[in-house]
Amino acid sequence: MAKTKYLKKSYQKQLRIVAVLNIAVFWGVFVLNADFSTLLTLISSITIRTGITALGAPICVFLLDGLISADTKARVIFWRFSHPLPGSRAFSTHLKHETRADPEYLIKRWGVFPDDPAEQNRLWYRMLQHVENEVRVFEAHRAWLTARDLTAFSFLFLTFLGTAALISDIPWITAWYYLSILAIQYLVMMITARNLGIRFVRTVLAVASHSVNRNNSSQTGR
Repeated sequence: MAKTKYLKKSYQKQLRIVAVLNIAVFWGVFVLNADFSTLLTLISSITIRTGITALGAPICVFLLDGLISADTKARVIFWRFSHPLPGSRAFSTHLKHETRADPEYLIKRWGVFPDDPAEQNRLWYRMLQHVENEVRVFEAHRAWLTARDLTAFSFLFLTFLGTAALISDIPWITAWYYLSILAIQYLVMMITARNLGIRFVRTVLAVASHSVNRNNSSQTGR
């Protein structure tokens, strides 16, 4: 639990910046009716060092993060309603493409790989618990969580701010341009998160294939 809290804390600044920028753009365009130069001035004046932002951004991030569950975050990334977590296809899909992993050793160490997605995720998670302190796994985990939460934020912005833009009194062409920017932001972050999630799963499989436990078992065999 402490490790997960540390991982989330390590990318809170990125979440705050994305939240503040998205809200600032919406406020400038649809509330203040600012032009491009005025909007840039507004954004440049709102930084993490600003008192209001320093107080408001953590609250904003906390509320946004609580609006969407971990499974829902995975759903908006992988576009799967059932078993959306990347570990649910760890052995049926991702292991086949991970050349660094040793399937024979993993079967010997952990047993026959399950076909059921939920069981796959459970087995993969047990592997993660044994190698989570390895630096490659730690960094892959942090990258995945960062991209996952950024994608969830951009999905919320697309849904709520995009809807607000469409029903506002701003000219429709401006609203559609804004909506297109939100959609592009979401798609770019979604693709990034999808790739990093798969990389995280594959990294765990690779490291688990060459873990200390394997070395110890080899030495015991001798």
